[in-house]
Amino acid sequence: MSKIFERLKKMIKSLKLGFQRFPEVAFVSILIAIIGITLNHQNSFQRLTIDFLENSLLVLILMVPLASYGKLIYEKNTEIKWRIGLDFFAIGIGVLFYFNIPNNFNEQFAIQFASLFLSFTLILTLIHSHKKENYSLVVLDLISSFFITLLFSLVLFLGIISMLFTVEQLFELSINSDLYFDVYIIIGALFSVTYFFARLPRQEEEMEIFMYPNVLKGLINYIIIPLIIVYTGILYMYFIRIILLKTFPINLLSHLVMWYALISVVVLFFINKIKNENKILQVFYKFFPLAILVPLVMLFLAIGKRVADFSVTPLRYYVIVIGVWATISVLYIKFSKKFKSNMIVVAAIIIMLGSLYGPQSAFTLSRNLQENRLIDVLEKNNMIEQEKIISRSDLPTSEKETISDFIRYFSQYHDFDEIEILPKGFSTNDMKDVFGFEQYYPTYSPQEFISYNYMNSNMSLDISDYNYFLEMDFTLSEDKEYTLDNRTIKYSSKTNALSFYKNEKLLENINVIEMIETYHENHEDEQITSLEDATIEYNFDEIDIKIIISDIYYEKVSNNEGKPYSRLNFKMFLK
Repeated sequence: MSKIFERLKKMIKSLKLGFQRFPEVAFVSILIAIIGITLNHQNSFQRLTIDFLENSLLVLILMVPLASYGKLIYEKNTEIKWRIGLDFFAIGIGVLFYFNIPNNFNEQFAIQFASLFLSFTLILTLIHSHKKENYSLVVLDLISSFFITLLFSLVLFLGIISMLFTVEQLFELSINSDLYFDVYIIIGALFSVTYFFARLPRQEEEMEIFMYPNVLKGLINYIIIPLIIVYTGILYMYFIRIILLKTFPINLLSHLVMWYALISVVVLFFINKIKNENKILQVFYKFFPLAILVPLVMLFLAIGKRVADFSVTPLRYYVIVIGVWATISVLYIKFSKKFKSNMIVVAAIIIMLGSLYGPQSAFTLSRNLQENRLIDVLEKNNMIEQEKIISRSDLPTSEKETISDFIRYFSQYHDFDEIEILPKGFSTNDMKDVFGFEQYYPTYSPQEFISYNYMNSNMSLDISDYNYFLEMDFTLSEDKEYTLDNRTIKYSSKTNALSFYKNEKLLENINVIEMIETYHENHEDEQITSLEDATIEYNFDEIDIKIIISDIYYEKVSNNEGKPYSRLNFKMFLK
């Protein structure tokens, strides 16, 4: 108990120091908690009030890292005017962001918000780093502090709500359920933020190489690096396959390589300070930045083909910019004579912020290019006159689907008012008036499937005529084998045959797909209501088989390529 109280006292002291050291952050956190609790209890607020509070909450969350800049700069023996100036800068960014929040949230706003918060957090790490040569260790320490804070917050939250629940149940009280979420808001806004910032090392505290966690060293040496090497080998084998078969990379490749490249650069970033500790790290750090270039070339080939066919979208844009950042980073790591790990993060921040605003940004560029493609389609179908859309109801279905695809894309990523060719105030409900037809959706031929189940927990059976009972559970895509004394039952996914052996002598075969489809033909989708309907019997010369269906699900396929999805569970009696 004394250790627990000591730990609690230390935590309270850290919180107090956090409030004292970062009063700006503490003030923002308090406002977040107040607004969060207010929104949690809003029952009679008008829509305008709710919108104002929700938008203010987003602004304050974005300002959490910004509010620390002034204090962190001030701790580096600078004048108070820098602290005041950066505090006003944070307020200015918050006000500017508030007036740019759209009325209707969409993916564009979500990506912009997340990217801004990440950029401001990365800038925080750059400001906080006292010695630039130890920057990667500073980032590692901050990540460690984040997860420690997360753990403490979770334990505290679970402890408090457990006490509330216990009091409510034991004393037969009726505690408002909103109180539980209030606790979550208070811990998330006040405790978590303040405790995290309280853990930030001060200017005089050094970050040395011996602080590198041994667990992370082991994880990098024996798990992460081997996995990256094997993954690289798979990509190289695929590259050889492309050359031999003269095929073009699949579309999914660009996304697979993007995440692989992103993770690889992060790993190189973190092992820079320990790269000379053993041979594995030395060899990996020396040769991997060159080895990753071939997969990156494949990434640009794959995404380039998609852009050539369908132009730029925000997702393709970010695949490209992440690929560019990864390429620049690995070349810098390999060929820089005086490597600075913080330059990789600086490049990431510049690219990230550049992708959010301006004519070269992800959403502006993709919107303009996709609008030009829509105009080309409309002109091809004689649907534009004096820069206005002319409705046509006699378009081929394929053209209607193409135009509908553009409208769905714009509704997902952009505001219709940003699309100049569309009339002001356009919505998807106006499709027929503007284009002459309702919105078309892709038509997919429904997958035909067979499904039967019989779940009777009160089943009574006479099994005196049978020698063996089995509960069989398998899928058509996987081989299965059951052994009973000197008898064996095997299912082969290649032949779909359920084979029965005695002393390795084949007795009989049952084609499982034929069994399912024959059963289906006899029952015509009528679900099983009795044991008799659930029973399938086979009487052969040397073996009698009774099958009682528990669950059968089988998707039909129109060709022999691959296996359909299936789920088979039934009871089997053998004589």
